[in-house]
Amino acid sequence: MGIADRKAREFGRREAEILEATLSLAGEAEWQSITIDDIADRAEIGKGTFYMHFKSKDEACARIVMEHAKEVLKQVRAIDSQMEFVPRFKLVMKTLWRQTMANKEVLALKMYCDASASSLNLSEDFAKDFTQVKTEMQGFMHGLIQEGIDRGIIAPQPIEYLMFAGWSTMSGAMHLDTSIFGEPFDEEAVLEYLTDYIIKGLMNAQGRSPA
Repeated sequence: MGIADRKAREFGRREAEILEATLSLAGEAEWQSITIDDIADRAEIGKGTFYMHFKSKDEACARIVMEHAKEVLKQVRAIDSQMEFVPRFKLVMKTLWRQTMANKEVLALKMYCDASASSLNLSEDFAKDFTQVKTEMQGFMHGLIQEGIDRGIIAPQPIEYLMFAGWSTMSGAMHLDTSIFGEPFDEEAVLEYLTDYIIKGLMNAQGRSPA
């Protein structure tokens, strides 16, 4: 292995350590309170080294969210397109849920990115990549709902409304601490009910475009 290869490998290893430190801190404190110094200390690097990899702490945060979204998108795209529409739609929803809820730290960072989308401090190239991944996920869901409309399963109406309603329900459930209702829920039973609730809501929605 040449010098250039060793340097590239070391660069990649250090970047992975920065992201690991970022993720671990996100599980311990509100993201807004975490500083680059905190991340650098946890990764055992200098602040200058952090800036060799990321423009800002937002960029490190968004990188984690983006890589997670890529993996989720890969998994939902791999679902058999020959399945009947309703069970396939529910499987997509369940996959989104499981992959997001499996890592609460990623969920915390995603919530921050969603809430601060217009003000994230990202480099121009990274911002394009970040937006592209979000666009691809939205495009996948748009196509899935359009298929439901084309098949006569979902009533024809603005897809943006249907996407907003469905994702609001799913996202709200992700962010909700179910312990406020008493005994912990059976997650799989709740997930089955939730996905059934969403698809039935889309199938029965009769919303109209505002005049």
